[in-house]
Amino acid sequence: MGLKCFLDEAKACGAACAILKVGWTTPPEDPEEARLWKTKFYKSEGFIELEVNDYEPVMMYKSLA
Repeated sequence: MGLKCFLDEAKACGAACAILKVGWTTPPEDPEEARLWKTKFYKSEGFIELEVNDYEPVMMYKSLA
């Protein structure tokens, strides 16, 4: 619900797109597993993955037009 509210507000304020960074996690959570479920969630919300790099967070994009 929070993500949808944020995206609705951004669009109402004139934003054309949303870009987010799926970052690292802290132990005991497995970083790769956490990154996978987070990117899967954002993809289900319409985001597309821009960059995959083993050493950097994943960047994701969604058009708000």
